[in-house]
Amino acid sequence: MKCSSIVLTVLASFIAIASLAQTSLDSMRAQALIKQAKKYYFHAQYDSLRMYSQQALAAARQNSDPASIAQALNLTGVAYFSEGDLLAAQQYFDSTRIAYESSGDSLGLTLALCNLGHVQESYGDYEQALHYYWNEFSVSEAIGDVNKMGAAYEDIGRVQQAQGNYSQALPYYEQALAFFQSRSDSFYVASTLRSLGNLHTQHLSWEKGVAYLKQALEITDLLNNPDQKADLLNSLANAYHQHNQPAQAMQLYDQALQINTRRVSLRTRLHSLIGAGDAASDLQQIPAAKHWLEEASRWISQSPADPQNQLHLQQTLTKFYKATRQYALALKHYETANLLEDSLLNAEKIKRLSELQTRYETEKKDREITSLQYQKAAQEASLARRSWQRNLFIGLLLAVLLISGLVYRTIRLKQRHQRVLLSREQELHEAKSRFFTDIAHEFRSPLTLIQGPAEQIILHSTDPNCRQQAKLIRKQSGRLLQLVNQILYLSRLEAGVISQHRREQDLVSFLRGMVHAYESLAEQLKLNLCFSSSISRYITSFDKDQFEKIFTNLLTNACKFTPPQGKISLEISTPQAHEVVIIVRDTGRGISEEHLPSIFDRYYTASGTHADASGAGIGLALTKELVELHGGTISAHSSPGEETLFRIVLPTCPSPTAAANQPPVSQPIQEIVFSTQPKSPIETARLIPVSDDDRSWLLVIDDNPEIRSYLASTLSQQYSIIEASHGEEGLELAYEHVPDLIISDVLMTGITGYEVCQQLKKDERTSHIPVILLTGRNGTEARIAGLEVQADDYLTKPFNSRELQTRIANLIQIRKSLLARSGTETTETFSSYATLPSREKQFIDRMTTAVEEHLSDDSFGVTELCQAVGMSRTQLHRKLKVLTGESTTTFVRQVRLRHSMKLLQTSDLSVSEIAYLVGFGTPAYFSTRFTEQYGYPPSQVRSDHIRIVENK
Repeated sequence: MKCSSIVLTVLASFIAIASLAQTSLDSMRAQALIKQAKKYYFHAQYDSLRMYSQQALAAARQNSDPASIAQALNLTGVAYFSEGDLLAAQQYFDSTRIAYESSGDSLGLTLALCNLGHVQESYGDYEQALHYYWNEFSVSEAIGDVNKMGAAYEDIGRVQQAQGNYSQALPYYEQALAFFQSRSDSFYVASTLRSLGNLHTQHLSWEKGVAYLKQALEITDLLNNPDQKADLLNSLANAYHQHNQPAQAMQLYDQALQINTRRVSLRTRLHSLIGAGDAASDLQQIPAAKHWLEEASRWISQSPADPQNQLHLQQTLTKFYKATRQYALALKHYETANLLEDSLLNAEKIKRLSELQTRYETEKKDREITSLQYQKAAQEASLARRSWQRNLFIGLLLAVLLISGLVYRTIRLKQRHQRVLLSREQELHEAKSRFFTDIAHEFRSPLTLIQGPAEQIILHSTDPNCRQQAKLIRKQSGRLLQLVNQILYLSRLEAGVISQHRREQDLVSFLRGMVHAYESLAEQLKLNLCFSSSISRYITSFDKDQFEKIFTNLLTNACKFTPPQGKISLEISTPQAHEVVIIVRDTGRGISEEHLPSIFDRYYTASGTHADASGAGIGLALTKELVELHGGTISAHSSPGEETLFRIVLPTCPSPTAAANQPPVSQPIQEIVFSTQPKSPIETARLIPVSDDDRSWLLVIDDNPEIRSYLASTLSQQYSIIEASHGEEGLELAYEHVPDLIISDVLMTGITGYEVCQQLKKDERTSHIPVILLTGRNGTEARIAGLEVQADDYLTKPFNSRELQTRIANLIQIRKSLLARSGTETTETFSSYATLPSREKQFIDRMTTAVEEHLSDDSFGVTELCQAVGMSRTQLHRKLKVLTGESTTTFVRQVRLRHSMKLLQTSDLSVSEIAYLVGFGTPAYFSTRFTEQYGYPPSQVRSDHIRIVENK
């Protein structure tokens, strides 16, 4: 029974859905017909507009769709109005107004009111037309539709113009134009420009009016609306005609008449025909005038036209027959025109009153019928809506139950999955901690073996260089041992096996001693170190060893990341009872906002924080654990580039012997003033020339002064060393000195080693210099990155000093081997340096070309060559020496000699002429240099050349 009920419910749901689908199809068909009808309206195809709008009306009534019915009624009225049937148009527009009022569609109501105003304006009932137009504006303003407000203002201005109120019509037109331009509605902008043009040409400024009409015509050409274009052509032609320029008017009327008659309204077509006939009559083109006027009469006889057009035709015919001296016909049409004018003023009004009465009764009945139809349609729609709402509710209820079951199952699965992931994450964390602990234990033994021999070397060695390197070993191994101890201590804290040894002692005295311990380091780093306290003594209980670890980490980080002349301070205060606040403040580079929340996480390192790429992310994590072990809290605040402070809040139980109100103490521990004047890269560079012999020069670029010192002491026995503390300085020194080889760290402040290498290889002054990159990254991606910037070699830290020396020697030897091979090439060709790399060969070719372009100029020397290639004398000399083994002067002479050999072998010039052409000045000087280079005089080459030519 339960299953049967469910089946019936499902069937009912399908039936409701099918019914809704059929209704939707009928509605879609009506909308499609309406859309097609609108297309024909904008293309001024009014017969097709009427056909499709009536089909849309039938489809909408069958579907009982009030919105579609209203749209179809309006489009049908527009079709009849465009064809000149004002009575039918008014009936449909009235029905449209009722439909929109019943459905509460304010936007549609403005459209109906506008169209009713157009009909009354065509009848000449300006008062009633203004009534409709003002109602249209009020509704448009209420709903905030700027386009409809502009249309209402344009219509009001046109009625004021028709009544002769030209000064009142102008502001309405201008306001309407502003409305349309604010919405970029080209159709209505063109319409308003036409109205402004007609007003100006007929009553105000003729030139301004013509400009308005031409502007509107340009916009209409883009809209593809034939009826609007024809109407504008008529207005412009009428303006020229009234300005006694019938020839120009006739051209414009011809353009309007050439537009397809099916795409132009009857009203517009009659204006074109009557205007063309009038203009042709003024031009004495009698046959053409007669043709156009007869064509206008035929159009009026076949289709209904508004009385104004009929009156205009009769007046034009009177004028034509009078001009052709056919006075009888002229009199006949004159009398007809008077009758039409009288009927418009008197008889037409009486007739219209009768028609209005008839229409009123008809409209009243139509309204009643329409109202009944709407009521019936509303009742049917309400019943259908209730039925499908009930079925839809049942279907939705079933769907909700099904979805709820699926969601509940998904949540349960997700919770189970999260528990599994949490368990695995915990296992992974424990495994990682065990791994770090095991590795740390393994490090302790080799570190001990490293530190022992280093101490022995320091104690017993007499070689200062050896003692310096042993001290470096001891210092770095001690730092590594400290990291290992911190890892082990952190693991013991996590395991809960660390016991505290608290005892009562003076916190202020203890922290003052900690700051004093950093006095020598601050002096070495040129820092201002200060200690301040609001109390002189504060006896409390704490673990001295753990507090040493806390403040050693904070003060060491502050010293590490504070630049020279910066300030570091430790401040103690007791803002509340049983609470002490300790602040460590520095003016270092700061911590970026995105990294600040994570700096106390274990193993977290990020650029721009105190846990930078050279740290392990252990110190601050250990500090936080120890502070919390004492029941306190630690927080960090930073303004990048200005200040960083760490705030520790500790709950304390002060000893009764502590002074309750001790005077504050503020003691500057170290305050040294150093010069902060910036120095040039050459002044700050450290040049270590070993001797004045011809040794190779090495440039070392590293932001770690200890690494630079170690490399300098290691390599200074074989090479002359230049040191740079960052990438920008290294580039400037490389351009200045053009060293034989460059060693650069990868990770540096400022530009990286990759960028340094890339810029060196791109620059013509340094592209030949071998580059070795040093980095702490050991992986394929890092090596590929180095190769992509054309690094010649890549070493991973820590590196063996012998390996580094071997690699340097090999790279320099390879350059010398390339030079030796290029020197063994024949000097009788211009490919002497073909074995060089392509970039260096291009440089040699450019140098050769620069010399060859000034061969005959014997004053062209080293200075001129430097200017030609854009390098200094030192840079050019160093580069040429490395690439060719020649000085700059020798290179210039070699190019001249090669060219002279070519001239001796291929031309009939004398030795004297060749000496002049290649810039050697006198033949004697040329012969001397030639003989030194080739081992025989140039005259012998010339004799051999002449003998070969004679034999041929």
